[in-house]
Amino acid sequence: MKTTLKVAIPLFLSLAIVLVGCSEKRSDCTSIPLNLRKVARDSIPYSEFVDSITYVDLETSDNCIIGTISNIRIADGQIVVLDDLSQRVMLFDSIGSYIHDIGSRGLGAGEYIRAAQIDVDKEAENILILDHTGCAVLRYSYDNKFIGKDSVGYADDIVYLGNNTYLTANYNDASDNAGIYLASTSSGEIRKLEGCSNGLPTNKPWLFFYDDGIMSIMTRPYENRLMEWKQSHICCGFYCRTVTHLLADSRDREGSNESN
Repeated sequence: MKTTLKVAIPLFLSLAIVLVGCSEKRSDCTSIPLNLRKVARDSIPYSEFVDSITYVDLETSDNCIIGTISNIRIADGQIVVLDDLSQRVMLFDSIGSYIHDIGSRGLGAGEYIRAAQIDVDKEAENILILDHTGCAVLRYSYDNKFIGKDSVGYADDIVYLGNNTYLTANYNDASDNAGIYLASTSSGEIRKLEGCSNGLPTNKPWLFFYDDGIMSIMTRPYENRLMEWKQSHICCGFYCRTVTHLLADSRDREGSNESN
């Protein structure tokens, strides 16, 4: 028996986010106040930043049961799906027909222990699977041939930058280790670029996303910063002051007035 799962894929995303105060020095970051109590709406319609949407019905059958989709990537017109529930990475064609699985779970060569994230190396035509437990990215061809693996260290999320280089995020470890890292698989160097503020809980993710070729990073909840990747470093872009910050500023001012 075959059924279909409908997935919406924006064909062209043109959301423009203005980044200010970018420089190599984090101290040059410009703060822009945003009073959320004065925002008149709580949502933004797709029509404001998406030109068109195509719905693709992903085929499901007894051999291809989709539980919980945690990530989707487009690879040369094909659709790569990570099902976190079943721990399967599945490849579909452009109209949603199931082709085959990519890799499999296990302890053998070319198998992953826990698939945490996927990405695509379009130049090499490789599908990349982050093995969270194995601290490595496994590479497969589109026809499911195991190519090899890249050591990236302990990571919960990855994005491939090209030239054997990854940005990785570690947000489930202790505070001292949590952060964003640059991992070079050619040199073996793993360098920490960004940590987390003291006192923040773990298990709160950074978010990686591309917009028209620009790699941006949204910091963890409560830090409220949007950063941009600039070839070799992270530059601070936009700092959002939330209601929490505004209330804290108000209390600070009141305390200062009382002391005076």
